[in-house]
Amino acid sequence: MASGDPGSSKFNSKTDSESHSAREAYRTAKDRNGVPRSQSPLEHPTKIVDGNNPDQFVTEYKHRNVYGESISIRKDNSIDYGDGSQKQGPHYNAGRTGEKFKQHHNYNVDINDIRQHYQSARSRSQSSVMTSIERVRSVRGVIDNSDPPIKSE
Repeated sequence: MASGDPGSSKFNSKTDSESHSAREAYRTAKDRNGVPRSQSPLEHPTKIVDGNNPDQFVTEYKHRNVYGESISIRKDNSIDYGDGSQKQGPHYNAGRTGEKFKQHHNYNVDINDIRQHYQSARSRSQSSVMTSIERVRSVRGVIDNSDPPIKSE
């Protein structure tokens, strides 16, 4: 089979991935199964009782790939199998609908990474706002930090 054919190793192969966020893992699952990133699920996501955690649900998203195949991407919860052999964090399982999912797209949500991301974004945003204020002041000829009050007419 040629590379890129639905049956080739490019699609639905047992290729696991590691991502920093759930969004990145979901995009990787779409990429690995030939689903355009811009495509929304074909129907409202289905909530299914988690077989390993009966008190929780998993969410399944159904898509159609570029070859017309039905693809399911399921968001699974973290699990500790209890025997000390395996502990698995949150992840997406993906593959052709109706077949055993061969892919795990793991993601790690580290609170320090999230905190750093938002602090960095806030810093960039504040810097951008300050630059805009400085531009306005320079155009208006104001060189100190005290703007005259706005006069209402």
